[in-house]
Amino acid sequence: MCDELGAALEESKQTVTQLKTQWGELKVKLEEARTREGALVARHRAAPARKQMARSMSGLGSGALSSFERFEQQIESFEAEAELYEEMASDKDDIEKQIRQLDTGIQVETELAQLKAKVTRKQG
Repeated sequence: MCDELGAALEESKQTVTQLKTQWGELKVKLEEARTREGALVARHRAAPARKQMARSMSGLGSGALSSFERFEQQIESFEAEAELYEEMASDKDDIEKQIRQLDTGIQVETELAQLKAKVTRKQG
């Protein structure tokens, strides 16, 4: 029985180590997503100014074609924002799932350590 508990404890330790590694990877991914979000927001804010400059330089400041292009660019911008928020929501769900798994692994390790100590006391 002690061997079984020892094996279970070792497996639990490996699981916790793996979960900690995955947790670190998730933190890196989250930081990357935040960096990408910042870059996209900056690009989104800069795009209207770039568009206005290009329009001024090309002399296409008015007319139906200009309005159509402006409308198209707005739609593309909104779609890009929607994709960003969808990706961020997906990353958040993955991180929360990993946190729950890590908490479960830690609880298992704690319970196994307690059982091992109890068995050791009974044998001793």
